[in-house]
Order: sequence, then structure tokens, then C-alpha cells
Amino acid sequence: MNNSIQPAAIRHAITSGALEFWIQPKVSFLTGKVSGGEALIRWRRESGGILPAGAWLPVAKEHGLMQEIATATFPLLCADIRQICEQTDDIKVAFNMEAGDLENTDIVGRLLEAVENGVLDPSRIQIELTEASLPRDGHAMEDNIKRLTATGISLAMDDFGTGFSSLDTLRKLPFSTVKIDQGVVMTLQESTKSSAIVLSSIRMAYEMGLTVVAEGVESEEIYDVLQQAGCSEAQGYWLSKALPLHKFIRFANSGKQWQATPIGQLRHVEIDHLLWCKNILATVFGDSSGGMNADSVHAISDHKACSMGQWLDGKDASLVNIEEFRNLAQPHADLHQVGHKLVMAARQGQSMEELKKLAVEFNRGAEALMHGLQALEIQVLMAGINDSVFT
Repeated sequence: MNNSIQPAAIRHAITSGALEFWIQPKVSFLTGKVSGGEALIRWRRESGGILPAGAWLPVAKEHGLMQEIATATFPLLCADIRQICEQTDDIKVAFNMEAGDLENTDIVGRLLEAVENGVLDPSRIQIELTEASLPRDGHAMEDNIKRLTATGISLAMDDFGTGFSSLDTLRKLPFSTVKIDQGVVMTLQESTKSSAIVLSSIRMAYEMGLTVVAEGVESEEIYDVLQQAGCSEAQGYWLSKALPLHKFIRFANSGKQWQATPIGQLRHVEIDHLLWCKNILATVFGDSSGGMNADSVHAISDHKACSMGQWLDGKDASLVNIEEFRNLAQPHADLHQVGHKLVMAARQGQSMEELKKLAVEFNRGAEALMHGLQALEIQVLMAGINDSVFT
């Protein structure tokens, strides 16, 4: 904390319009292009120097100035986001809010009004909320968050993994994104614990249907590790520092490209496939089939309902022209059909001999599909070696 910063100076900055937003770019691992940005508050001093938030925001928090800052800078934030949306394509802008902001009906009301009046496009804004700022009994805040996300605004948990009850918070609130703390990401290659935290967080988020942003990407090596692990977006100095508004827009429109590959997502699909097959066999031969309801059985028959089916049906733009990707659809549908027959046979009490026959057929189908996935993985890896860029 900068002890030379006085509360009175911060109050003057608030009233004199000295606070502004700089935007730090985020890059998609799938496209290798700028996909978003985080609005970070800066203080432009009379000397012309720029103070980052870490140099003075702790003083503001200590003296209860955060809501005053949020109220004063909200019109500027809206104007900046609107300008980004008008001058770029598909860029989502995230900004931080304190729990106190989300309990403040005035600030929440102004944000809802901006969306309702068309000033802000809800699909292109995201609220970042740190777990550490959450009150333990925040019913008003939870209600306001639900009102905001109902409009299409997305919610991200910032600094994921640094709090004491991150998983419980993810369960309670409608988060669509987690941001892995930069302290963990920056030590990814130096600490086996950091590596385990990052990789398990990415996998968990994938299973929950959440996107993952890695903060603190400071090198190409860390970028590559995160990409292979299936992370969604990267943010850090290796990509770009925070930029003034006009420079961010220019940067986003520059066409700058980083390495792009769907290999991480593909590996998640492979894991999903193996787990699904194991669950089917456990259901049939583990005396649990009788407890399955009709909806569960129907879900097995619907090959488009599982995560792989959704992935295939989504026609991933980066893979749709690869023959090995297109060849997956039929063996995937066939496997679901056999899996459904196997579960139904168990529910109907058919003989163990009949179940074993169906299980052998099921295993053959599972192996065929895994063979197809591995063939696709080889093609994706070869494309990466040949410096092909997925777009």
C-alpha cells in the first residue's frame, strides 16, 4: 500500500474526473484472437503519471470510498463499453464489482436501466466478483445478481481458488466463468501443487459447463500448458498489459494472432467418453440399474444430449473441415444406441449371458469411437506442428 496516498486526494480524483479505465485484453485459446478485455481502473495524476489500482485502491477500501468510486465512474464505464462494442466484433468486456456495489440498489438499478434502454448489450458484458468480497449472508446481493444475470449479463468468479469456500460459492451463484488466480498460474511450471490446482480447476469447470480464464500468463510456455489443458482464455503481460481505451480498440482490431488449437477441448471430450462408458457398465453390472428413472434411461438413448453430442452437434468451426471430426458422428450415435439396449436389458432382468453379449458389443463400439477420437487428435497435433492456425 502506498502510504503517501491520502483519502482526501482520492476524493478529489473522484470529483475531478481523474479516474479512467484501461482495458487488458483476453485471448481465446480456440481462435488465438482477442476475445475480450477487463476494464481496470486507473488514476491519472495531475503530473501526467498513471497510478494502477494497487497503488491506491486499498486506501479507498479502508476509508469506505468504493461505492462512491463505483457511482462516479459508472457513466464512463458504460460509455467505454459501448464504444468497444460499436468499434469491435464479439469482444466481451468484464469489470469488477464489490459485494457492496451489488447490494446497492442504486448501482444495480442503473446497470439494469442501461441494459433495458439499449445502452449496454448484456451479452457483451461480464461482472467479475471476488469470493473474498462476498458477505457470508448476502441475500440482497444474491437477489440482485440473479436480476442481472437474467438479462444475459454473465458472472465470473475472480481469483478462483484463493478463498475458503469457492466450490460452495460456485454452487450458490449463477457463475458462468472462473478466473484462476494469477499467483497460481505464474508458478504453474515451478510448483506441482500449482499445476495440480490449475489442471483440476480447468477440468472441474469444464464438467460444470463453465469457461476458464487464466490470469497471469507471463510466458509462451505457460500459454502452451494452459492451451493443452483445455483452458478457455488467457490474460497476462505476455499477451498485453492494460491499454488506454483507444489503444485497446486498435489492438483488438489489429488482427494479431496467437497459437490456436482445440486440442485441450478434444482431450476433455476423450475423458468424458471414457467416464461415460465406465458409468454405463457400472450401472449394468453394479446393481444400480434398477434405481435409474425413465429420464435417465432416455438420456442414454439421446446421443445429442451428452457433452460429446453437444460438441459434435455444435459443429466446432475449428474442426468441421477435418474428415476425422466428421467421421465421429455415426459411431457416437451407434454407441449410445447399444448403451441404451444394454441398460434396458439389465432393467428387464435379462440373463447374464445376454448382458455379456451386449457388453462386448458396447465395448467394441467404445473402442471404435476412441480410435476415431485419437485419429482426430493426431490430425490436430500435426496441424500444430505444421504451424497451421485454427480459426
